[in-house]
Amino acid sequence: MQGTITRTIQIPDGAQRINENEERIHSFGLSLTRELLREAWQNSQNRHWSCEVCGSEKIIRRGYRDYTVMTILGRVKLRRARVRCHECGKAGRASDSGLKKVV
Repeated sequence: MQGTITRTIQIPDGAQRINENEERIHSFGLSLTRELLREAWQNSQNRHWSCEVCGSEKIIRRGYRDYTVMTILGRVKLRRARVRCHECGKAGRASDSGLKKVV
């Protein structure tokens, strides 16, 4: 995967203490990293699927559903693709491996 995300951080001229700048920059970095994680996930949602039950590659997309997961970056909201197999009718979502929902 390759992509570009451009953001600007505003640091007030009056923020002279290193702690004030460090907190702003750290928060900004976490926010940007969460955004990159969402982008990587969204790109993985565009891959070609086959049914986990019957192996058919005739998959019908049924939209998306938001899903919140806990990561080392904090809570991250992901859009999970919903799909249905045209052959056997099995419905599902993108790979569940490694995802743990946060309520």
